[in-house]
Amino acid sequence: MGKDANAPKRPMSGYFRHCQAIRKSVEAETGLRGIKIAPMLSQRWKELDASSKARLNKESAAEMSVWKGAMESYRQTDDYRNFKAQKQQKKAKKVKKMKDPNAPKRPSTAYFLYMKKVRPSVVDRVGSSSVTIIGKKIGEMWKNLSEEEKSGYMATAERMRAKWQEKLAAYKNSASFAAFQERKQAAAPKAPVKAPKAKKMKKVARKVVRKVRK
Repeated sequence: MGKDANAPKRPMSGYFRHCQAIRKSVEAETGLRGIKIAPMLSQRWKELDASSKARLNKESAAEMSVWKGAMESYRQTDDYRNFKAQKQQKKAKKVKKMKDPNAPKRPSTAYFLYMKKVRPSVVDRVGSSSVTIIGKKIGEMWKNLSEEEKSGYMATAERMRAKWQEKLAAYKNSASFAAFQERKQAAAPKAPVKAPKAKKMKKVARKVVRKVRK
């Protein structure tokens, strides 16, 4: 997930203000564009007089102060909370999809076993290397395959799956599996710490007062 589109826009630093002001003229002088003019912009900033730098940095600092206040207010809104929740969910999904490189590889399905077998002949027949065209043709062939022919591929896939499950069960007792689970757990988003409720805080405060009086 990228930036929060609803958040107040962060002001530019003095350096970037200067770059923005001179970018077009530098592009016109050099005939270069984009990242290629970065060294020239950096050099122009180094050569800029101290008073101009101070002015640009002062303007940036003033806007930054206003921005910080706006951000504090924005963090109390539903828009900000929704953005954080979506960001958390995306990170959780990413962690969930983490693959263990040492785990036994999941076997192919009956359809993929069939596809692997017939693909070379289908490529020759259709005269194209297009994945879409080849996939569509193989899909039609599989659909028209008799149940008896399909059963052979399905039986092979089932045997492969049974062996894979045995290997996976053994692997889950290994040190490699435990290490991967630790990495996955470390990458998982941490649950936000809830602030104590007002009633609970008042109760704690009363206890402290009673102890002091004693």
